[in-house]
Amino acid sequence: MKRNLFELGVELIGISKVISGLSNQLDPCESDTLTPESLNQALFSLAHYIDRIADDIMNFEK
Repeated sequence: MKRNLFELGVELIGISKVISGLSNQLDPCESDTLTPESLNQALFSLAHYIDRIADDIMNFEK
């Protein structure tokens, strides 16, 4: 599926918010912490999501 710049921008804003939320894991006083396994799964999923957006951007140029 080909995406437009607006859709990619919205996805990047969402990723930024997810990263901000995950950064709370570094401060146990800020929020409940995830288990190491859950944090690993969240970061793994986020990396794949960013890879997919990068592919979309590469295809946008074609």
